[in-house]
Amino acid sequence: MQSDKKMPRNKEINQSDRICLIVDNPLRDLEGMVLVALHLAAEGKDVFLVPMYQSYEVFAIYPDFVLVNYIRDNNDAFIRRCIDAGIAIGVLDTEGGVLQDYDGYYRTIFGNELSRKLDLYCFWGLKQFETAKQVMLEKNVDYQQSFLQVTGCPRYDFCFSPWRDALTDVAFTGTKYVLINTNFQLVQPRYQTAEQEIRNLIDSYGWDKEYLDELACQTKIAFKEVVKAIKHLATAIPGLSYVVRPHPFEDRSVYDKEFHGYQNVHVYQERSVLPWIRNALVVLHHNCSTSVESVLMDKLPVDFAWIKTPLLDQPVPKSISVHANSPEELESIVKKISNDGTISLPSETSMFQKKIIREWFYSDDGRSGERTARAVNEVINGKQHNKTKHISSIMKSLLLIPLLKRNFKEVLKYSLLLSLKTKIYNKIEQYYRGSNKMKIMKSKEFSVEETRAIVKRIGKVTNGFDAIRVIQANDEHTVIKGIARHSVLLRRSGSN
Repeated sequence: MQSDKKMPRNKEINQSDRICLIVDNPLRDLEGMVLVALHLAAEGKDVFLVPMYQSYEVFAIYPDFVLVNYIRDNNDAFIRRCIDAGIAIGVLDTEGGVLQDYDGYYRTIFGNELSRKLDLYCFWGLKQFETAKQVMLEKNVDYQQSFLQVTGCPRYDFCFSPWRDALTDVAFTGTKYVLINTNFQLVQPRYQTAEQEIRNLIDSYGWDKEYLDELACQTKIAFKEVVKAIKHLATAIPGLSYVVRPHPFEDRSVYDKEFHGYQNVHVYQERSVLPWIRNALVVLHHNCSTSVESVLMDKLPVDFAWIKTPLLDQPVPKSISVHANSPEELESIVKKISNDGTISLPSETSMFQKKIIREWFYSDDGRSGERTARAVNEVINGKQHNKTKHISSIMKSLLLIPLLKRNFKEVLKYSLLLSLKTKIYNKIEQYYRGSNKMKIMKSKEFSVEETRAIVKRIGKVTNGFDAIRVIQANDEHTVIKGIARHSVLLRRSGSN
């Protein structure tokens, strides 16, 4: 007997709460975002890690909430698309700690009407939170405590137990080493010329050309002084090894050429900076935020303080570091640490370091990932949303909304993705964007295998996440097949 029951007009997809976490720079951010994802997945959420350059996959996943890596001009359209599609949205700024002008930074963000449509903004520390709150009061913007939350930055959790024990081992197997972290990508970028880098900052971000020219000039001065100081140390204290770790987007070949012939100078660009800091004798830097990780991991950060480049000055890294006011003073500091194992800091200096960390980073307990997950959960639990979704509503978010907004470029993109699938679309995109842009995009992708390895390492130091599976989003839990090929899903075993 044939049933006369009609099939629903729209295909229904029953699901757990879905959350997308945008991953900016995997080398820097992936471990921290995996930790947030694990806390959420343990609560029964389906959590997708989405590469920043493939954020279009969010609209195929169609989550209840998406946590973006910042709010700026270049992701303004994406945030508006999420809001138009009824997706709750929050921000955890991946660069929200070390800021030259934090007052101006938050005036730009919270002076933007788009910020008032956010559901959550997570701050690295109390200083940023109080500044943003003051800006909103001045602009007569009403806010709720649940909207602005101080969580800390999850990647710093790995400076503390038990997460510190989940870090990988460093590739260097030599003697005791001095670590030098550099960040001169403006003048020696990895994927394009310096001229192209500056032009991109002008065209895409609206930076002033005269300012950039002067910034480039001061960056070149700082780079030459740092290289000169490393060569001096390598010659003056030959019994130590010196590990130079360029920024992931710096051209390491410049350093390979500079230190060719120096047998005790080694250039490494692999892995997160944290295991390198953990195993270092001392950390040398010039206005680098890794000084914060150094303090958190009980390593002494030393600043090349004699290098006068005001446009590069970062107040926080300088304030928590020991200042070497000449190459000779730097040599003396390194020698003393090499002989004694450390340098005794005055009690007021240690107290000041703790005060700065508390105010700016709120990361003295290893629970930033947990706090971030809790804040996201509060938003989801406080919103009315239907866990049963329809293909038609997802197609609306992909195609109808950009069509109504007259964004024909977005309509074309998703039409191509739907009809050609990701692999073919990527070839078209490569032709359109150019090889340099595609190299940058490729460097910010990550795999299921990388994510599983992080989860496995975390699992060895805690038993709270044993039941979490890591799978390719496109294989099992994406609504529009073929689009979410770059995203990774973390889900508790047994979840629907």
